[in-house]
Amino acid sequence: MKNISRSKIRELSDDVKEAYNNVNWKTARIVFGVTGVAQIIEAYISHGLNNWPLSVFDDSGELFQTITTLALVSGVGLVASYLDSQRKKEFSRIKLLEEKFRTVADFTHDWEYWKLPNGKFEYISPAVEQITGYSVQDFNNDPHLLENIIHPEDRPFFINHLDGVPLESSIPEELLYRIITRSGKEKWISHNCTSIYNSDGVYMGRRASNRDITTRKRSELIQSATYNMLDASVTTNTLEELLEKMHSEIGNLMYAKNFFVALYDEKTNLYTFRYFSDEKDKDSPLTPVQINIGFTDYVRKTGKPLLVDENQSRQMINSGEVQLIGSPSKSWMGVPLFKEQKVIGVAVIQSYVDTQQYTLQDLDVFNHISQTISLTVNRRTAEEKLKFYKHIITNSDMALSVTDLNNTFIFVNAAFEKMYGYSREEILGKPLSILRSKNNNPRLMSQIQSRTYEGGLEFELLNVDKNGREFPIYLRTSVIKNDQGEIIATMGTVVDITERKDLETKLQQSVADLTDALANVKQLSGLLSICGYCKNIRTDEGSYVRIEQYIKEHTDANFSHGICPDCMKQHHPEIYASIEAKKKVSDVTSGTISQK
Repeated sequence: MKNISRSKIRELSDDVKEAYNNVNWKTARIVFGVTGVAQIIEAYISHGLNNWPLSVFDDSGELFQTITTLALVSGVGLVASYLDSQRKKEFSRIKLLEEKFRTVADFTHDWEYWKLPNGKFEYISPAVEQITGYSVQDFNNDPHLLENIIHPEDRPFFINHLDGVPLESSIPEELLYRIITRSGKEKWISHNCTSIYNSDGVYMGRRASNRDITTRKRSELIQSATYNMLDASVTTNTLEELLEKMHSEIGNLMYAKNFFVALYDEKTNLYTFRYFSDEKDKDSPLTPVQINIGFTDYVRKTGKPLLVDENQSRQMINSGEVQLIGSPSKSWMGVPLFKEQKVIGVAVIQSYVDTQQYTLQDLDVFNHISQTISLTVNRRTAEEKLKFYKHIITNSDMALSVTDLNNTFIFVNAAFEKMYGYSREEILGKPLSILRSKNNNPRLMSQIQSRTYEGGLEFELLNVDKNGREFPIYLRTSVIKNDQGEIIATMGTVVDITERKDLETKLQQSVADLTDALANVKQLSGLLSICGYCKNIRTDEGSYVRIEQYIKEHTDANFSHGICPDCMKQHHPEIYASIEAKKKVSDVTSGTISQK
């Protein structure tokens, strides 16, 4: 049986030639083992068979069709019948596959699209509306809608991504960006795209899959924000600086242009604004204020998060539940801050624009973040109090020390170092006994710790400094307890009473000297007999002496003698007259004489 050349086949009709060039003929075989199209045609022509039953199988071995070739003169009928049947079957198979793939694409939760090289969309999955709020038709009508809904901060690098050179690799390229939905809500999108090429290597556009990862991204951002806040609690120096860092972190999670933290003092019923940032109410109160019946106070009293929009806010104000304090907002969120189940303050975020409305999801995130705010604020306020007290203790003129239950030093202040001559490094870890003098009362020394545990002790004793100098101190002891009321350390305040003791010694000496002096003082006492005319005093012996002589003999007093005006007039009238004349001249000169 001779072979029919390929040129013979090309002499057949145009339909047969086209079919011959496009069909994989290796799938056809006849029952008696003759394979290949050329052999089939050759066999038919050589045997002159007008009624040739053929069984044709596909490449999987399944019977494709049994044909009786009544009109096959040159094999054309066989080829045409095979081609027509194969075309129908392939068309049905393609339709089924297309339906399957479209069903999968249309019902996926991800937003899928195929964008042609000319920028138009060949296909967009219906999930686009659920994710963006815009319909498939909206995207088909506006070729720039995709770029326009990208968040302004992410738009530049997304456009660079779209305008990039088509990928030569089939490996998907991933991009994370944010979009603004039709309702104004911000969403995070995970964008994966890959270039599409046909069998001839021609670029057919990009196939993209966009997944809404807002929930996942928000969880990641919350985790990151929490970590950064805790880190800031260590790296910042003040509570205000810490809250400023927190404000920045919250701004990565939601719109937070207006944010404040107010801490409440139950004793004074006042709020202190430890952080305040607001675009309308610029200045925060510098001193604690009373804001009863406001939204902030409402959150504190209820101990629950609160989210209100403009209408809800107006209703609460009209009902008398709250009073408006400050500028009215379009959307307001407040969360309580706790310390051991007790509300110690409120954190607030508010928006003054209609386009930034908070949701319950935002409130849930803010409430979650408030736990970190509470933790760090409590820690920082405790540190501030500790730093304040430490400053007082460290800079106090009174020496202060803390010892553990083994009477070993664990803290001393600067005044203590100065008093005893030991540096902090030298004294810490040393026993308290190194300061005690051997001249102290042993019975008292043995009672110090027990009496301190019973409520404290105040007494005087002798201590020794680093150089061995012994000096008196006044010591007051007390205990330090933990939150469970257990004694964990003892504290002692010491006053060097050396100067006081010196003064006491000097005072005692002065008292003794005064006592001795008083014992030697000559005193006049009793009834003295004096002459009514000459004023002489009778002595114990019965004689009379002049009064000045008597006083001089019985006291330490001395006398100086002079003459009074009356005696001068009586005994020396000429001298008296001269003195009186001089006085008159002086009075006239000074103008002190009045006319009669």
